[in-house]
Amino acid sequence: MKKIFIVMLFFCAYASVAQNPQQKLDQVSLMKQLIGLWRLEISHDSAFFMDLRPYGDTGFVVSTWYVAKGERFGEGQRLYGYDKKSDKYVGMSIRKTAGRITFWTLWFTSDHRLEAYNFRDLFNPSGSVSRRSVAEIKTPDEFFQVNTYPDRPSDTETLSRVNK
Repeated sequence: MKKIFIVMLFFCAYASVAQNPQQKLDQVSLMKQLIGLWRLEISHDSAFFMDLRPYGDTGFVVSTWYVAKGERFGEGQRLYGYDKKSDKYVGMSIRKTAGRITFWTLWFTSDHRLEAYNFRDLFNPSGSVSRRSVAEIKTPDEFFQVNTYPDRPSDTETLSRVNK
């Protein structure tokens, strides 16, 4: 009887550990590690820049632009806010001259892995995901990102921190 009790006790303890949900990630703190100016080298004379700055307690403003042959172009702004209910960041981006607005949702799935979805048309949700990105933070100053698209081949990017 004593052996049966010990086995049952072990089984119950194991089952309760196995049923505990995964610990919730602190999305706000994890996003803060990305604050700063980031650069993506496109070719020997062109690059994409992303400058992520805090906005309030949980939001971020991101300025983006390209530089080619010393000329800056393709400027845009993104505004992200933390949504407590979904435990994700949501945001929108607008280009300075293109007249195009896109919407984003992103969240960390681990301490070093971030998923982001770009939606081209919220008013027609069928097929509106225009890009899925999965980023892996390799070091505090570098992350690697794989982008998949519904209408063209995937690509990869490595962004390096220019400064905090």
